[in-house]
Amino acid sequence: FFSSRRRHTRLQGDWSSDVCSSDLSATTTTTTTTTTGGTGRGATFLTDLGDTLITGSAQNNMLWYDGTQWINVPTSFYYPVVVADGATDDTATIQASINLAHTTGGGTVVLPIGTMRIATGLTMYSNVALIGQGVNATTLLCDDYNQEAILCRENFYTSSALLTANLSAGSRQVSVAGGTAITVGMDVYLQESSGSNAYYTGFTTRVQDYNSSTGAVQLEDEVPVAMTTANGARLYYMASLTQGVTLRDFTIQTTGAGRATARQYLVYVSHSKDVQIHRVRAENSRRAPIVVNNCRRVKVVDCVVARAGYNAEGFSAPSSTDVLVDGLSVLASPFGITAQHSVGVTVTNCFVSGKATDDGVWYLVVGGSGNFTLTYGGQTTGNIAYNASASTIQTALTGLSSVGSGNATVQYDSTNSVFVITFVGSLLFSTAALTSSGAGAASLYGDSRRGVKFEYGSVGCKAIGNHIADVGFYGVYVSDSRECVVANNTLIRTGADTGQHAIVIGGQTATLSVNNVVEGNVDRKSTRLNSSHLVISYAVFCLKK
Repeated sequence: FFSSRRRHTRLQGDWSSDVCSSDLSATTTTTTTTTTGGTGRGATFLTDLGDTLITGSAQNNMLWYDGTQWINVPTSFYYPVVVADGATDDTATIQASINLAHTTGGGTVVLPIGTMRIATGLTMYSNVALIGQGVNATTLLCDDYNQEAILCRENFYTSSALLTANLSAGSRQVSVAGGTAITVGMDVYLQESSGSNAYYTGFTTRVQDYNSSTGAVQLEDEVPVAMTTANGARLYYMASLTQGVTLRDFTIQTTGAGRATARQYLVYVSHSKDVQIHRVRAENSRRAPIVVNNCRRVKVVDCVVARAGYNAEGFSAPSSTDVLVDGLSVLASPFGITAQHSVGVTVTNCFVSGKATDDGVWYLVVGGSGNFTLTYGGQTTGNIAYNASASTIQTALTGLSSVGSGNATVQYDSTNSVFVITFVGSLLFSTAALTSSGAGAASLYGDSRRGVKFEYGSVGCKAIGNHIADVGFYGVYVSDSRECVVANNTLIRTGADTGQHAIVIGGQTATLSVNNVVEGNVDRKSTRLNSSHLVISYAVFCLKK
């Protein structure tokens, strides 16, 4: 099912000793580097961490090959002296090395084999790489905490200029007032400052041309969503975006047993450019494990995200341009891979899968009055009040002979106002479904409801060659977006839970969903394909036969 079988096979193993010489397009040699200062041990460091590196022509550069191209890597290595026992808080030590690498012109912070506890959070800065020894060797174990575990963001913007004319979707021409600080090549961010659609209008791009006398700005990319001056639309200057950040070869997860109290986000990259996230496994978060927000030129390659929180994406790229998501595996996450009001997001060679039975998690939203019951394995609880506590619901559920004591936990997620029901022990991988009945329960969801989603005015996004299985709602969902391509995807048992379409192009505003193409997808045992606003090749129906 995968066009790049090597990627998905290698996700199962340890990356620390895996060098795939067939990937190389040039003669290479493995080199050894010794740090000459900074925080840490100052020991000899073998630069081979899953990729072959060569010495570059510049004194302070090295190159590593990511399977598609050679990338510059700083040769200043920093080794934080961490305890790595999973119990001692190593946050401050790792952050000190990140800070030193940043202030001395950039460098690579090398994490050792072991488990490092992160009690609060780490902040990444420009020209810094944070790398481990492999997803099965280096783990960042995060305490339950209401913030990002790894945050990549320095400055939002320095100032702003009001738009003097309404901006239509698809336009690249902006008229601004008071834009004397604007320069050609500057990174900018456009958003309506108020109004009900303010969240959906954010967009990051670059100034291609500027006329200071007229206030006319030519943007590098098309604007996804219309903006009105009545809502205070502004162009924000972002003169110092975080840039040149690399995260790779480690696992990051929350310590908590359930998602009700897990970290908000595990990796949150915002207002940044030229970011690489390679071979990172992020799992168990209250919201999306990995987010790329208001960014430009980002690569997310050969990563795994698992167990996102209620109504959360496994990977999300809002308000971003030129994002490549290649070889990402998304497991047991409600909304899979999403891009909102973004331009040029490509999702390819990815694997999205997971009913609640993949990790035993269900989400219960209660109503405002009345009672409800829960049914599992043919057994039904007595009436449970809509305002019952998590412990009361857990007692009722584990009292069923089909569940039993110790095989289910119930926690309340106050952030999302939802009960998180987790089957454990012998029921962790059970195929039985949990259902609810009665006015007291508004809804009950399993984990995965959508595979890949482009929405809210996204432009030129692509879902190509992905494998999407066992999602309860849509396999690929394109809403209010233009010029998107959905091609050569394999969809298995998508929409089966709800009778929804396997592929849907349309959305709330049909006039925005134009010039989209769907072609060559294979739909196996999904409910149906929706051809509204689509071009579907005859091959789809032949393959279904």
